[in-house]
Amino acid sequence: MKNIYILLLSCFISSNAIAQFLNLEEIQIESQSVKKKSVYQNNNSLLNISSPVDTIWQEDFSQGIPASWNNGSTPIAPVISAPWVYRGPNTSPNNAVGGEGAYSGINNTPPTNLPIESPSTDNGFVIFDSDYYDNGGVAGNFGVGPYPCNSSTGSTPTGHIGILTTNSIDCSNYSDLSIVFNSYHREYTGIAKIAFSADGGITFTEPIEVHPSLAVNESTDIDHEVILNIPDNIAGNSDVKIQFIYDGTILYNGYNGYYFWMIDDISIIETPDHLVEF
Repeated sequence: MKNIYILLLSCFISSNAIAQFLNLEEIQIESQSVKKKSVYQNNNSLLNISSPVDTIWQEDFSQGIPASWNNGSTPIAPVISAPWVYRGPNTSPNNAVGGEGAYSGINNTPPTNLPIESPSTDNGFVIFDSDYYDNGGVAGNFGVGPYPCNSSTGSTPTGHIGILTTNSIDCSNYSDLSIVFNSYHREYTGIAKIAFSADGGITFTEPIEVHPSLAVNESTDIDHEVILNIPDNIAGNSDVKIQFIYDGTILYNGYNGYYFWMIDDISIIETPDHLVEF
């Protein structure tokens, strides 16, 4: 295993987050909290890469979502399967637009939320727009969007889920791997997760929450970068697949889902020899 040096063991800062509540007439949201750029290991430790790394595989969505990827799922009813969407220079909306939902904009004011600020934003990124999927961009229109996660009649929310699965990736020559990608996530109850398969997608690991420290109505920074250690039983295999999972089935205060998750510039790297742990 690689050597991990402990840089800081204490000086944690704690604060109380005031949860904002959804209401059938409106969503009251104060100024959104922002989590500064950081990277996560699968034990939720903060990391900093301090040496050059070898890139084994990468995807920047310059040609959209690859045709070899699977964009969908078969959830148990009444949960709805919803797709991830590519935003590029020639799509409508294009890559200058972030979340289109009625409540995606900062402080609920136009323009709609900005797109992810990744190194290759200019050639496109992908988004799961939970807010828009539920309300179609109309305030108060809960549960009547194109892929609703809540009931328009006030009955039990349905929930929606979006699973984007890569093609097979050959990792057979490496025993210690990490995945790095840009991630812009704003959360009400919709959770960003990732899972791995060593057998070409027949089975997957238990999903790992990508942003476990986010609370209701908090978001990552717009140029947030994540690194996750790939489980040891995944590295070293020739038929690895990765799932990016937006879980809009988590119920809170009577509502599911909201707001969005954007990702871009995904790479699998050989874990650096010297990984500094904060």
